[in-house]
Amino acid sequence: TIPSPARAVKDRRMIQTTMDGAPSPAACREAPPLTPPLTAECLEGIEYTAMLNAGFCRDSLLEFTTMALESDTVAWTLVYMDGDLSSPLVAPNTKKYCTEKGPPCSHWNCTCDAQIRAGRADAPLFGAMFAGRSHSRNGKDGENEESGESEKKGWCFLLPLGPAEAVAQDDGEDGLAENMTQTAPFDRMADWPVNPLVCGASLPRRWRALRKIIYQSSVTCVTYDAVPCLMALHRHRMADQGRDLASGLIVKSTWDLRIAAHLLRPHANGGELEFENIAEGFEHLAGSGNVEAPEGASEHVQALVKVRNRLNFLLKVYPLLDGVLREKGMGDSMDMIEAPLQNVLAAMEVVGVGFRNQLRIKNKLGDRIGELEAMVRAVAGDESFLLSSPQQVSHLLFKTLGIKFPT
Repeated sequence: TIPSPARAVKDRRMIQTTMDGAPSPAACREAPPLTPPLTAECLEGIEYTAMLNAGFCRDSLLEFTTMALESDTVAWTLVYMDGDLSSPLVAPNTKKYCTEKGPPCSHWNCTCDAQIRAGRADAPLFGAMFAGRSHSRNGKDGENEESGESEKKGWCFLLPLGPAEAVAQDDGEDGLAENMTQTAPFDRMADWPVNPLVCGASLPRRWRALRKIIYQSSVTCVTYDAVPCLMALHRHRMADQGRDLASGLIVKSTWDLRIAAHLLRPHANGGELEFENIAEGFEHLAGSGNVEAPEGASEHVQALVKVRNRLNFLLKVYPLLDGVLREKGMGDSMDMIEAPLQNVLAAMEVVGVGFRNQLRIKNKLGDRIGELEAMVRAVAGDESFLLSSPQQVSHLLFKTLGIKFPT
């Protein structure tokens, strides 16, 4: 069984600090520029937000994986280890987060020229957040004793995907003791800020759980703006597993709210497709099933609660919009074109689009253009003839060559 968040924090198993209450030395390790270390104090009150730590131990990881795989639909997203614990669900895609006179930009989602899109794949992660609904264990076989109808209970898990501040030894087959020193193949995460959530399940096991859910075709994984999430997954498979990107390129279970909205509103601009603007048309879905951040909660806890509530919204809006897509005959387009394309686009942004330098494409094109220009000058009988001059080209075609003027 999984200890409740309240119990886990109170007995210092979910978030651990030194005995005097100050952050442990590991929590104060050097972090990337402009990204302050995340300490236990930053997450005070999280035990009252109905979010469970999937990485707390191997049993909790198994429980999380089982609940997700037994669901028809889950909502998920990534949370980044930046100063705001931002996510594609709450970080606008069309916003510039830096200023010309301010410090160098370090925001993973900024539209400025300093942030190349491929950098999203390597942005430090707090983890993944999943939400879903499972049949209630009250009553008989998940049925309400009075109405006889099946009841579903909401759940939400945080799955840490980076180095943890304080961890219990996982003596399983991975053989990886998680502490502040990561060993290959996860050494790329050695400079990531530390996650103060206790993770007894090893880092490879946590990433394995993520892959198992995302690649399970029987579970629809609903999200918003899938590309940055899939970029992190592709980078992990390449860098941490050493896998060929093509072997796991397509994630068949993806359903992206942003893409669905675009299909239904093809002329909408980027700003109109932001999460908040899409949600404006579904006010009747807001509130139900949401949780509130406890009084006095830190900005980080409030940010996580906001993400959790938006995942709850995704679970409710998905069947409505997916039904509309299928009524309009766009279901196959979503399933067979748009959803798989998000994986391809994510992979392209991770590795880039290359070309064969040995063919000397630029030189060959230049030589061919020169040959064609020489042929045109020979026909025109004028060595100073300019193909870039509309007047000269017009005179050649309609006067010299006598081509009939189009009517």
